[in-house]
Amino acid sequence: MAFHFKVKDQATTTAVVQETTNETDEEKKKEEEAKRFKEYMLENRWVGFDLDGTLADNSGGWQGWDHIGKPIQPMIDRVKSFLEKGVKVKIFTARAGTATLKYHNLTFAQVEKLVQDWTEKHIGRRLPVTAEKDLAFIRGYDDSFVQAVLNQGTIVGDESTENAKKVFTKEEIMEGSVESLMSHQL
Repeated sequence: MAFHFKVKDQATTTAVVQETTNETDEEKKKEEEAKRFKEYMLENRWVGFDLDGTLADNSGGWQGWDHIGKPIQPMIDRVKSFLEKGVKVKIFTARAGTATLKYHNLTFAQVEKLVQDWTEKHIGRRLPVTAEKDLAFIRGYDDSFVQAVLNQGTIVGDESTENAKKVFTKEEIMEGSVESLMSHQL
């Protein structure tokens, strides 16, 4: 590293060298952090698949916390494709969420076992279960999500379908059956 500056006095020279060293140290820290983050992402990246209505048929509506519908084969095949490519897959489900567990007086372990038993039967392995995204989450498949374009505030694809436009009003919730609410059909 070469420094080109006029020296007025020793104190000014020391201050300039110190400032340059601090900037270089900060740049190195940022580069190291970026490298560490990339390594973390490569090691931990995962794709999430919703369970009810995405991987498992939910057309019969809610049938209790311990019931999971029949597999939806095209999505099962998609999961298997990711797994064959070495991509981690997690079941990303509201069943494992704190509010759902509390409402049904369940433990995470109960829900995790139920879901993992189902994935082992239909996908061939026990997949991790979560209700949370983290830094390593790279993509999600869900029957309820609408995708937004990164940093633009616009929607990807056609949002004109009834499911994409559906936002339940208080009246619809109070008039609808539990089954229709759970299956997003009013």
